[in-house]
Amino acid sequence: MIYTAATFSVAQQYGSNSGSVSLLGATGSLWYFKQATSPGTSDYNTAGSNIPAGQNSFGIHLRPYYSTTATNTFSNIRFYNSTTWTSTTYNAVGTSNAGYTQATNSSTAIASGGASSAAVPTGSATNQAIALGSLTLGNTSGYGPTYLRVQLTTNSSAPAGDTPYGGFTWIYDES
Repeated sequence: MIYTAATFSVAQQYGSNSGSVSLLGATGSLWYFKQATSPGTSDYNTAGSNIPAGQNSFGIHLRPYYSTTATNTFSNIRFYNSTTWTSTTYNAVGTSNAGYTQATNSSTAIASGGASSAAVPTGSATNQAIALGSLTLGNTSGYGPTYLRVQLTTNSSAPAGDTPYGGFTWIYDES
């Protein structure tokens, strides 16, 4: 069998009803936590999208997106917080979910499109990171089977301005 590496990207689901999808690139670094449901970097740092101290961002709904020219299986798809926040006034909460629910406010409740109150794990091990399932594709493209819902949380001492750096990692096995 000839092994062909697949292309990986991060897809963000946003908007009302079933939502729209925006591919954010292979690094997935092209999205911001904000109090808005717009994709990627749009509406960043505009009135109404900034996150006040002591509040949360809206839930962000992400899925891995793969494209392959051979039959590939992507297993143990998972997501974790790979760096320590440079400030203790911020954290990220997250969970996996089978479906998309539009985020309508900054509540962490799943029913409001939120990400739950569980912190995004800091370990990459299968039993630590947020598990997002497995997928097999043959000469096609497709989305991972499970949504990642993630939110930024802040406490009342959070300073104004951009948040300190917090890094996240997607990891999967490919065969």
